Amino acid sequence: MAKQSNPFNNFDFQSFFANAKLPGLDFETLIAAQKKNIEAFVGANQIVAEGYQAVAKRQTEVAQGAMQDAQSQMSELMASGAPEDRIAKQADLVKTGIEQAAQSMREMSEVIQKSQAEAFEILKRRMDESVDEIKDVKAA
Repeated sequence: MAKQSNPFNNFDFQSFFANAKLPGLDFETLIAAQKKNIEAFVGANQIVAEGYQAVAKRQTEVAQGAMQDAQSQMSELMASGAPEDRIAKQADLVKTGIEQAAQSMREMSEVIQKSQAEAFEILKRRMDESVDEIKDVKAA
């Protein structure tokens, strides 16, 4: 099967639009604005990705800690004497485990919330700049 090439790969859109003359439309300004929009999206996506990487790292740490805790807790349970003592100890361990899991989930949700808020702020700032740019172009 013959490989088809994309005819737009080597097409210079910037020079095409720069040479096109339409009254009331400055293509250089339009291209510059779109470049800023793309940069804002890239920056916002990078912040969100870093947030999710931090969460994944934290999840790994939590899982490793939970495995270590489970091993030591099993040793403690086996060392306990009477069955009543084991049941009480097991209940305490379950309660502690649930509290730690809730705390870890809270930490991770805060990281995600923070990164999404930062990303949103970048996009909002760019949107405000875009509105100002449109007003400036219209005024000119």
